Formats: sequence, C-alpha cells, structure tokens
Amino acid sequence: GKGTCNYYPVSDIEVPDDQEDRDTILHIRWLRSNDYNGFDLLPDQNGLSYTPGEEDVGRCMRCEVLAYEEGNFTSIVFDITQPVQPGFPTCKSLELKGDSVEGSPLVAEYEYSGGTEHSQLNIKWIRSGVDGDLDITDLAESDGLTYYPTSDDIGATIIFEYTPMRSDWTAGNSVQASSKIIRAANK
Repeated sequence: GKGTCNYYPVSDIEVPDDQEDRDTILHIRWLRSNDYNGFDLLPDQNGLSYTPGEEDVGRCMRCEVLAYEEGNFTSIVFDITQPVQPGFPTCKSLELKGDSVEGSPLVAEYEYSGGTEHSQLNIKWIRSGVDGDLDITDLAESDGLTYYPTSDDIGATIIFEYTPMRSDWTAGNSVQASSKIIRAANK
C-alpha cells in the first residue's frame, strides 16, 4: 500500500520471496533537516545507526521506522535529534610522502575531522638531530604542506607537525610524522 507520512510519500515495497510469509516488516530511514523547516531523505541510509558527518553539523537528524503489515503501510514512529555539534578537531591520519633526499620534496598528507577546518593551517616543519645531535630546529623555509630538504638537513630527520584547528579556533591535539634520515643527493 501507499500512504503519506508528513509530506513524504511512502512507496510500495517488494518483499523478497523468502520473506513472503512474514506479517510485519519494519523499514528504517534517516533524514537531515534543511533550510525550509523540512527534512531531506538520506539515500541508502537504512541502518539502525547513522554517524553524522561534516555536512550534518548544525542540522537535526530524523530517524523514521515505518511499519508494513502484510505489505501495507500501517504506521510510523520517528524521533528528531538536537542540531548536530561539530566533533573535537582531530587528525585521522598523517603521512609524510617523498624520498628522504636533499632537494627532493617531502609532502605532508592528512585527514581532518571535527567540523569545518580553519582556513589557516597550524603546521610546523622541524629538523631533528643532525648527525646524532639532539638539536631541534624549526624550519621556516617550507612551502605549506611541502618541504624541500637542503644540505643543512643531511643526516637529520625532518618532522612535520600538524595541529587540527576548527573554524571557531578550537584546537585539537598536535600530531607528527617523520621522514627517514635525509641523504645527500647523487650528483
């Protein structure tokens, strides 16, 4: 059967052959609030749980359970959450790619989570221990997420430090990735 549920059409469902003798079927669907005081259906979200993402921040989530008896829509139960709040800023993964060779680019790649990331990255490139020395030096001559090791870096490890920062200036915990020991370029 068909019905209407708060302006959302409830369509016929096809019951698999192995479930034909079942009397009641429950169908779950998730919706996200929109700018027009309504809710938009989230395609392919039919599980018992839903993990909100960045696109859900500031929106309410609605979970509906639709009951079908003998193939006919009979009732609906739903609940609506408070607006989704951004998570704590975190770095899900951080990797330093490239060859640890003088003049060869080292590129930092990371995955941010925790609301809208601040447009100003909070990053730092560090030289750690030339020839076994424990000296740590901040490297100002980097180009954002890319650093080109110089002859001063030979024998040292290059560290990339990233502090996740949300657009409201909330900072997460700093994380680091290290290169292998920088080698001289073959000339």
